Amino acid sequence: MLREIDIDMAPGEFLVLKGGVVQQIGTPQEIYVTPANTFAADFMGAPPRNLVPARMTGAGLDLGGTPLDMGPGWDAAALPARVTLGIRPEHLARATAAPDLVVVLKMIENTGAEAYVSFDLTGETITARLSGRIPEDATALSAAAG
Repeated sequence: MLREIDIDMAPGEFLVLKGGVVQQIGTPQEIYVTPANTFAADFMGAPPRNLVPARMTGAGLDLGGTPLDMGPGWDAAALPARVTLGIRPEHLARATAAPDLVVVLKMIENTGAEAYVSFDLTGETITARLSGRIPEDATALSAAAG
């Protein structure tokens, strides 16, 4: 059944729908940077944003037993005890100093000037888009927030 809906949108704005329900209206940049929910977050970007369940701690997040220090100014009291962490593939980088995370690689896809790598984190498959090439025989990666 089709039904007509009247929505006021500015030129250049997109409408993100799920099951006929409006999830977000905005420019591609607005939806990419500040998605209204996990559906909109997963919708914009290629590859899509990685969504990871996390638990709040005093210093940051607990990603299924892997601590992630969020640094100075972190206020866990302002957020719910359990959250979904959204990580854009391009916001992960190879660590040059002390890594935030050490992971075991599942897949490496060198595409020329960049590489896509996949690894497990809290039972979720995470994809990172890294500049440069990753050796095909690499088994682990140290990652830092990009």
